[in-house]
Amino acid sequence: TGPITGSTLTLENGSETDVFQKTVAAEILVAGENVIAVEVHQRSSGSSDLGFELSLVSATDGLPISGDVHLRTRALNGSEWSPLEDEARRVMVPSSTVTITEIMYHPTDPTPAEETAGFLDDDDFEFIELKNVTSGDLLLEGFRFSKGINLDLSGTLAAGETAVVVKSRAAFEFRYGPNSRILGEWGDHKLDNGGELIRLRDHENEIVFEVEYDDQSPWTELSDGDGQSLVLRNPASLPDLNLPQNWRPSANPGGNPGDLDAVIFSGTDLLSYAIPIIHPVSPTGEISAELNILADDVTVTLELCDDLSSWETAEFTYFQDLPNGRRMVRYENAADLPKRFYRFRVMRSLTSRVEREL
Repeated sequence: TGPITGSTLTLENGSETDVFQKTVAAEILVAGENVIAVEVHQRSSGSSDLGFELSLVSATDGLPISGDVHLRTRALNGSEWSPLEDEARRVMVPSSTVTITEIMYHPTDPTPAEETAGFLDDDDFEFIELKNVTSGDLLLEGFRFSKGINLDLSGTLAAGETAVVVKSRAAFEFRYGPNSRILGEWGDHKLDNGGELIRLRDHENEIVFEVEYDDQSPWTELSDGDGQSLVLRNPASLPDLNLPQNWRPSANPGGNPGDLDAVIFSGTDLLSYAIPIIHPVSPTGEISAELNILADDVTVTLELCDDLSSWETAEFTYFQDLPNGRRMVRYENAADLPKRFYRFRVMRSLTSRVEREL
């Protein structure tokens, strides 16, 4: 104890492998030359063994990276540049960043103008749309479609960006114009009009997503050659891709590659917006309604109970998509069950809700 002087000895021996770190506030340093004074003390006054090394490491914010990025860097030393370093830095988790949002697996037949331009097969107009549903950029180097189509991806998908992969770039741009970003074309293979598995793998060969669509109920049948594409509802919520009720036909023939056709609630009657028509309960207890399937910002569930207090969610037993942007749903009550109460629950953005009891 007491003041430390030049003759003060340490209380214990140090090790050559010991490293001591101390944070120095940047405010005490000045522009230009700084002097750092260090005092080293021996364990004994007769020791002649002394070693010491000092380094000052600057911790800066560096380059702000909110997503994956492909970096090409080099350092300048005086007037000489170092060799170029080329490196991919990934911070995003692929399985929760990109999803498939639209599938045009059975386009309409070519128009006379398209046939004159040399596009004779409806399959030439197939496309798949992808969307980055996060706030960070996603590096696509090493990503590849391994089922449904065979295609290697490259480039970066920016936060919130949508892009498409197409069977034929020329045919796609002839029908839809040049405004959609095209990540690649798969060429020879064509999507199965009867349904098949589509799978995307990442740079580590892990499955990013896979979906097995179908052209039979409970999947919508309007996307099977009638001109509409298959559109994922509310993709930002990362819904289960293999549940048919999470998909719908596009609002317009031809689909909407690179754009959205969902509607957004802006009125005061959320129930009528989400469920334009609720049919009277049938004598057998059958419940049916027409849902607004273009309303991606709401979810509709049917609940039932026997006592007006113990409500349980019921699964619709029938789905049919209608050409007017609506989906007919039905719940069939078992004939031997007692009288029951039903209600629809409509929820918007996980916070707004209205209920109606029947």
